[in-house]
Amino acid sequence: MRAIGSLTTRVLAGTADAAQPFWSPDGKFIAFVTGGKLKKIDAAGGPAQLICDAPGFTGGTWSPSGTIIFGSPQGLFRVSEEGGTPEPLTKIEDGESGHYWPRALPDGQSYLYLAWASEPTHRAVYTASLNGTGRTK
Repeated sequence: MRAIGSLTTRVLAGTADAAQPFWSPDGKFIAFVTGGKLKKIDAAGGPAQLICDAPGFTGGTWSPSGTIIFGSPQGLFRVSEEGGTPEPLTKIEDGESGHYWPRALPDGQSYLYLAWASEPTHRAVYTASLNGTGRTK
């Protein structure tokens, strides 16, 4: 970690082997995956906190509404920023091999994600809502 305008860096304890980091909307926390677990840490320091198990984690985003969304070969999952059991958010459709790299939108309820497939004609970026309404290309 390095503050803007500073040349001094510091290591955040508990982040060894951390990968695919992303920020909380308020910039106070950093979420990351390590060893198949999704964790968060206060950017000011302190211990890393377990959010949930996240096997196959492929990209995450932190919604202004306090929901974390992450991608996997099984689809997107959502979990509270406070932690818990991840809930499926999307279902893999025929021809798709995963839903990846979600991005929360500023309204706190909508998000984008990549539906991946080996067949290029089945790949697309979709938008959807946390309230469960269908996806749109």
